[in-house]
Amino acid sequence: MSLTVSLSSDLERLSDKCLLPQSILTAALESHPSLPHPLVFRLHASEHSILVGVKEFTAPEGEILVPQAVFDRIDDVTVHVELADVPKATFLQLKPIHFYPHITNWKYYLESFVSKSYTVLTKNQKFGVYDAVAKMDVELQVEDANEVLVVVVDTDIELDVVPLNDIMAAQQLAHSQNLSYLENIPEVVWDAPIKLEPFNQVQIPAIHRVDLRKLTAKSYIHLTTQEDIYNVDLLAGLDRFVTLENFSWCTMVQDPMGRKYIEIDKNSDSVANYMLKHTDDTNCWVYVVPFAWEHASTVQLSISTDAPVHQAEQTQASNSSDIQCTNCLKYIDSNKFSLHEAFCRRHNVRCSCSEVFLQSIPSTHWHCDLCESGIHGNSSLFKFKHDKLFHGGPYVCEQCEDDGSYDDFISLVQNHRASECGAKLHECIFCHVVVPQGVASYEEKFNNLTHHESQCGNKTVECFECGKVVKSKDMASHMKIHYLNKMQSAAEEVGRCTNVNCVNIFGQGPLNGANTVASNELGLCDGCFGSLYAQVHDPTHIKLQNRLERKYVMQLTKGCGNTWCENVECGNHKKWDIRLALDHIKDLLAEIVVPQLPINKKQKSQHNDNENNSSKQSDISTKRNEIFNQNMTPKHNKMWFCLNASVAARRVLYDKIMSEGIYTLNMILKALAGNSDETNVRGWLQTHSV
Repeated sequence: MSLTVSLSSDLERLSDKCLLPQSILTAALESHPSLPHPLVFRLHASEHSILVGVKEFTAPEGEILVPQAVFDRIDDVTVHVELADVPKATFLQLKPIHFYPHITNWKYYLESFVSKSYTVLTKNQKFGVYDAVAKMDVELQVEDANEVLVVVVDTDIELDVVPLNDIMAAQQLAHSQNLSYLENIPEVVWDAPIKLEPFNQVQIPAIHRVDLRKLTAKSYIHLTTQEDIYNVDLLAGLDRFVTLENFSWCTMVQDPMGRKYIEIDKNSDSVANYMLKHTDDTNCWVYVVPFAWEHASTVQLSISTDAPVHQAEQTQASNSSDIQCTNCLKYIDSNKFSLHEAFCRRHNVRCSCSEVFLQSIPSTHWHCDLCESGIHGNSSLFKFKHDKLFHGGPYVCEQCEDDGSYDDFISLVQNHRASECGAKLHECIFCHVVVPQGVASYEEKFNNLTHHESQCGNKTVECFECGKVVKSKDMASHMKIHYLNKMQSAAEEVGRCTNVNCVNIFGQGPLNGANTVASNELGLCDGCFGSLYAQVHDPTHIKLQNRLERKYVMQLTKGCGNTWCENVECGNHKKWDIRLALDHIKDLLAEIVVPQLPINKKQKSQHNDNENNSSKQSDISTKRNEIFNQNMTPKHNKMWFCLNASVAARRVLYDKIMSEGIYTLNMILKALAGNSDETNVRGWLQTHSV
């Protein structure tokens, strides 16, 4: 199909993604029932052909809208369009044509830009991407690939970036080393001296970080110096890109106070949202940057939980005998007032702002005629900062399309540039590339994501627990569902076999491949009840009682003969005399409350008296009572039967894990259901326990 080529200013300038008419898609579906992904089209001109991707099928019929990069490569007005089948890239080697110092991690950088702008790349092709951060074109060349033509969308690529030459490689290495401080920012050492050079004379600022999680609900970070307070200031923000045009807190308006500090309120919206966004991170940082203006200075940073008291608040009422001097306005003792007044009028000069100077008002003293609050100071630097901050308007953002105007520079930065400005740099929590955050929609703000993070978070990843493919931005919510399921599973009580030696469970369906449904009134698992099973009509349970008595007699007088047996009611430990055994069996049967056995109906009161008045203190009964207290409740039946080898092995593993005190009884029983391998059991517990 032939189409007329038209340049579109709405498309990204450096890209190969075009707008095609709807008829192209219809024709492709008719000729290719199974379309490749992504779609790649070949444009045939008179002398050559090029491959392009497609952004949308919204172009007018008979016309193809192309970006500038494609338009420059086509030398005809009309092209013939056909669907192309191009292999996907598995290896790609790129070489930057120039040195780009702002790019420190080419892999993350290209992952963010190349597949967004291009669909197909060719060996030896020169192409470019526009970097909105640096406001420049980044030009690259394809040095090598696994095929001559490759698709770079929706594929895993082994990316290799080669330097232009040795000089460029050395420059890139040196620049990366200069920026490495952003990756290893030290924590603040409180009250330690920090030497500062003027900010316009240093390449690397003195940036430090403070762990938000260690701060109280409201904390104050103080900046102190023994030198001119006007010469030093403190900036702070919630990211590591703190500059004079990107900060959340600053001290530049505190020159009149004589002391400088910032207040960090963890209940404020910005801090609370930041901590919520980084809930899963080990630390949440506030980045602080102390700096000097005109000359070198030494400062200290300290922290407190008490609000600073200003000098004006510290002024106390004078004694009733004091007299206020009309010249310097100080309160003087009445006995010394005459001497003070004579000296003060001769040597001190009071300005209209009520500030008193010796001999004369210095030339550095100034007043702001534009401020109604009567701002004044004694430093030209103070005046310079005041004029820039409050009278250097209009205060509008020149970095984005926001047309709002702000009263002063501080409001512009704190309320716009450091928060909502689309051009504000940030590190994406998904791709980890430093890019402009974009203008967030109401939905994106509600989800606590920037516009870029919302778009970048649409990429899918596979959940390592369930294998489900979910969006990156939904992974946190998805993992919370797993966590809630684990909480619910951990809270569910399981019915344990009433043989206190056994670790099988009943009352639920198959778990981990084991049939755990109880099928008898005694509450025994199938393994323990097997020798007691009989297909007889037994409404009074007398026959069940006989089978229980016979099992206990054989067990107590002869033992099971298994070397692994740890049953305290087994003859392996002590063979019982038949008469004593029969008497002891009455006590054992008394522990069966459901169903009610005939022997218990007749001798219940006598059994209770014997149990209360019993003075037997044998080691066997002591151990048996310990088992009762740990694992059973009084409402359950209690029986002591020997175990087969597999259940005995799981019992040993149960005792070992239970003694560690890490997992709950219910979770251990679930993990052991049909599984006696310690590695598998512990793996199940680590996966399913909270």
